[in-house]
Amino acid sequence: GLLFRASYSEGVRVQTLPQINAGETRRVLGATDWYRCHALVAKGDIVSLGACGADGVVSVESSRSGSKDLRPEEFRSMTAGLVWTPAAVDSLTLTLDYWEISQERIVGLFGAENHVAVDYVSRLAGSASPFVQRAPVTADDIAAYAGSGLAPAGVVIRVLDPYQNLDRRDSAGLDPSLSY
Repeated sequence: GLLFRASYSEGVRVQTLPQINAGETRRVLGATDWYRCHALVAKGDIVSLGACGADGVVSVESSRSGSKDLRPEEFRSMTAGLVWTPAAVDSLTLTLDYWEISQERIVGLFGAENHVAVDYVSRLAGSASPFVQRAPVTADDIAAYAGSGLAPAGVVIRVLDPYQNLDRRDSAGLDPSLSY
């Protein structure tokens, strides 16, 4: 026989206590300072941002923490499918299910590397990311940026990476199944 099945649900996921209240956790990691790499490209020292390599990688302190500004995640899911059990073949079942899941305001960490990349784009537009902290500009920084057309910037020393509501995520797919 042929069976049709479907489901729909909506829900809310409230953030966890650590996501709201966690104190600062510090980690040291490597991140590419794309703004400094851009200066190297502009001066002709390297051919492209992809060639930046070790010249642009800096050790950065990533400071993770909870946030009281988080809003609950919301989600919707829907599935619809068919189950076919042919009478002519004992124990054979074929299924085909379509599913969709939509999540909004996903809580997570944006990541130090992403914050540094946003800082790069922000600096090209004349501002800077509030999540990226740089050392004061030194004579070496001024020399490194000379001739690049970019304003000198100090070395990235710290990235603030609190839990935050990130973007949405939409997923969909088909799940076929054959069992005998």
